[in-house]
Amino acid sequence: MNTPLRIRWQAGFTLIELLVVITIVAVLASLLLPALKTARDTAKTVKCLGNENQIGILCIQYAGDNDGFLPPVNLSYPAWPSGINWPYDQSVWMVWLAKLYTDAPFNGYCHDEVNSRKTVFHCPSHICSGSGATWEGDNYALNPAVAINVAKISAPGKTRLVGEYNGITLDSNAPYPLYRPDSYLRMRHAGRKTDLLYCDGHAASLNENDYYLTTLHFP
Repeated sequence: MNTPLRIRWQAGFTLIELLVVITIVAVLASLLLPALKTARDTAKTVKCLGNENQIGILCIQYAGDNDGFLPPVNLSYPAWPSGINWPYDQSVWMVWLAKLYTDAPFNGYCHDEVNSRKTVFHCPSHICSGSGATWEGDNYALNPAVAINVAKISAPGKTRLVGEYNGITLDSNAPYPLYRPDSYLRMRHAGRKTDLLYCDGHAASLNENDYYLTTLHFP
């Protein structure tokens, strides 16, 4: 007579144990998921900053080959390379800069169509759409105001070189908050931050206020 009762009691105890385990797992998951998201966002920010550092190296290589002048936003179509009727896309800075100093051809912001891989011109926090075979997008933009000799930039550690923007160029030297092109500046990283490469070669993740405290430097 006692056996069925004991089985029922043991089954009930097992069910309680299962509910306790499920509850513990749910609590642990609720604690761990935010930490995992933070770690993932941090990794993307680090990768983005690394991309900008690599782009900075390409710009430095260009300056070394061109009497200290940093790259312009685009070349005069179709002047480069001579005799080749390239479309406008091919005159944009990140396209021909990659062609000059990298092994694989660069065909788009989001990925290299030839090798099916992401490039340093694609921010990992940006979700690509379409084929990506264009310079259009909201990944990285070059500062057109510093297409000059680096020796003429008075504060390279405060001057923007490459930032996260919708388009191919950074713009506006007006002080924050007088000019806030929120539709152009991309604050896509954790804590509503944007990554910026400076003319001295270092990159940093900035909030909106700190971004507008930097300069475009008009000589």
